Amino acid sequence: MLVNVGDKVHYMRRRLFKEQPKRHHIGEVVATEDGVMRVRSVLFMGSQMSGQFTRMGDFADRFAMLVDSLTLVTVLPADFDVASGTLLVEQGVVSVTDGRHKLVVDQIS
Repeated sequence: MLVNVGDKVHYMRRRLFKEQPKRHHIGEVVATEDGVMRVRSVLFMGSQMSGQFTRMGDFADRFAMLVDSLTLVTVLPADFDVASGTLLVEQGVVSVTDGRHKLVVDQIS
Protein backbone atom coordinates (compact mmCIF):
# COMPACT_ATOMS: atom_id res chain seq x y z
CA MET A 1 0.00 0.00 0.00
CA LEU A 2 1.36 3.42 -0.88
CA VAL A 3 -0.25 5.00 2.19
CA ASN A 4 0.42 3.29 5.50
CA VAL A 5 -1.00 3.42 9.01
CA GLY A 6 0.72 6.24 10.88
CA ASP A 7 1.33 8.37 7.78
CA LYS A 8 0.44 12.04 8.14
CA VAL A 9 -1.58 13.17 5.12
CA HIS A 10 -3.38 16.03 3.48
CA TYR A 11 -6.16 15.00 1.15
CA MET A 12 -8.83 16.71 -0.88
CA ARG A 13 -11.48 15.80 -3.43
CA ARG A 14 -11.42 17.38 -6.87
CA ARG A 15 -14.46 19.52 -7.42
CA LEU A 16 -16.83 18.44 -10.17
CA PHE A 17 -18.32 21.94 -10.45
CA LYS A 18 -16.73 25.33 -9.82
CA GLU A 19 -19.53 26.20 -7.36
CA GLN A 20 -18.68 23.31 -5.04
CA PRO A 21 -16.78 24.36 -1.91
CA LYS A 22 -13.20 23.15 -1.55
CA ARG A 23 -12.75 20.64 1.25
CA HIS A 24 -9.26 19.90 2.53
CA HIS A 25 -8.36 17.44 5.31
CA ILE A 26 -5.23 17.16 7.45
CA GLY A 27 -4.73 14.08 9.59
CA GLU A 28 -3.15 10.73 10.30
CA VAL A 29 -3.96 7.41 8.67
CA VAL A 30 -5.37 4.96 11.22
CA ALA A 31 -6.28 2.09 8.84
CA THR A 32 -6.08 1.08 5.18
CA GLU A 33 -7.86 -1.68 3.32
CA ASP A 34 -8.63 -2.40 -0.34
CA GLY A 35 -7.90 1.11 -1.62
CA VAL A 36 -9.65 2.92 1.23
CA MET A 37 -7.93 4.83 4.00
CA ARG A 38 -9.43 5.74 7.35
CA VAL A 39 -7.98 9.04 8.52
CA ARG A 40 -8.40 10.83 11.84
CA SER A 41 -8.53 14.28 10.33
CA VAL A 42 -9.79 17.82 10.64
CA LEU A 43 -11.76 19.46 7.83
CA PHE A 44 -10.99 22.86 6.32
CA MET A 45 -13.65 24.50 4.14
CA GLY A 46 -12.76 27.05 1.48
CA SER A 47 -14.73 30.27 1.11
CA GLN A 48 -15.65 31.34 -2.43
CA MET A 49 -15.80 34.96 -1.26
CA SER A 50 -12.52 35.38 0.62
CA GLY A 51 -10.45 32.56 -0.86
CA GLN A 52 -9.45 31.59 2.70
CA PHE A 53 -9.98 28.32 4.58
CA THR A 54 -11.74 27.81 7.90
CA ARG A 55 -11.18 24.90 10.26
CA MET A 56 -14.47 23.12 10.79
CA GLY A 57 -14.72 21.43 14.17
CA ASP A 58 -12.33 18.93 15.67
CA PHE A 59 -10.71 15.70 14.56
CA ALA A 60 -13.00 12.92 13.35
CA ASP A 61 -12.49 9.60 11.59
CA ARG A 62 -13.18 9.93 7.86
CA PHE A 63 -12.85 7.56 4.93
CA ALA A 64 -11.25 8.42 1.59
CA MET A 65 -10.90 6.35 -1.56
CA LEU A 66 -7.35 5.93 -2.85
CA VAL A 67 -8.33 4.29 -6.11
CA ASP A 68 -10.32 7.01 -7.83
CA SER A 69 -9.17 10.02 -9.80
CA LEU A 70 -11.01 12.50 -7.55
CA THR A 71 -9.00 12.05 -4.35
CA LEU A 72 -5.65 13.83 -4.19
CA VAL A 73 -3.39 12.73 -1.34
CA THR A 74 -0.18 14.39 -0.15
CA VAL A 75 1.91 12.39 2.31
CA LEU A 76 3.33 14.85 4.84
CA PRO A 77 6.68 14.59 6.64
CA ALA A 78 6.67 12.05 9.48
CA ASP A 79 7.25 14.79 12.08
CA PHE A 80 4.43 17.03 10.75
CA ASP A 81 2.27 18.19 13.68
CA VAL A 82 -1.28 17.53 12.46
CA ALA A 83 -2.77 19.22 15.55
CA SER A 84 -1.08 22.48 14.48
CA GLY A 85 -1.73 21.93 10.77
CA THR A 86 -3.50 24.64 8.84
CA LEU A 87 -3.93 25.88 5.30
CA LEU A 88 -2.20 29.02 4.11
CA VAL A 89 -3.21 30.94 0.96
CA GLU A 90 -0.60 33.19 -0.65
CA GLN A 91 -1.09 34.69 -4.11
CA GLY A 92 -3.60 31.99 -5.05
CA VAL A 93 -1.39 29.09 -3.94
CA VAL A 94 -2.65 26.85 -1.12
CA SER A 95 -0.07 25.29 1.20
CA VAL A 96 -0.43 23.05 4.22
CA THR A 97 1.80 24.02 7.15
CA ASP A 98 2.42 23.24 10.80
CA GLY A 99 4.78 26.18 11.29
CA ARG A 100 7.87 24.09 10.48
CA HIS A 101 6.92 22.44 7.19
CA LYS A 102 5.13 24.00 4.23
CA LEU A 103 3.95 22.01 1.20
CA VAL A 104 1.99 23.34 -1.78
CA VAL A 105 -1.25 21.33 -2.21
CA ASP A 106 -3.62 23.37 -4.40
CA GLN A 107 -4.18 26.53 -6.40
CA ILE A 108 -7.15 28.90 -6.19
CA SER A 109 -8.73 29.33 -9.60
